[in-house]
Amino acid sequence: MSRRATATQSDGSAPPALETDQALLEELRQAPPQQDDDGRSVWPAADPSRPVGKGNPPRGRRSQTHKPRATHMEVETRIAEGQLWIAQRLPLAVMREKAAQNWGITNIKTISKYLALARQRMGPRPFAWCKSRGPNALIRG
Repeated sequence: MSRRATATQSDGSAPPALETDQALLEELRQAPPQQDDDGRSVWPAADPSRPVGKGNPPRGRRSQTHKPRATHMEVETRIAEGQLWIAQRLPLAVMREKAAQNWGITNIKTISKYLALARQRMGPRPFAWCKSRGPNALIRG
């Protein structure tokens, strides 16, 4: 029959490895929780002097604060304003400048989508070039 080793030494004290483990355990138990009051994780800040790599976690990205999504009323107002600009036959560059000023949008694709929707809602152009009747002839169709 084999005897198991006991956790105490011959003098009755715990072995040094077990004492250090207990000390580490006690230190972890005394550490503050890794969560804020709302229960979200709180991570220690990464040291910016060290490069991001295998022992250093990546730092948070500096992202721009995004504007909230436009409300339905704002979208309708933008479309109506786009229809006005189209009716005024403003150059596209001027429309983009006005959109940046009035709407706070600088993305060309977003502006193009608003203007395309404005054109679509305006319906077919009532006055267009007609081969047989010349320019500005009313085309029914």
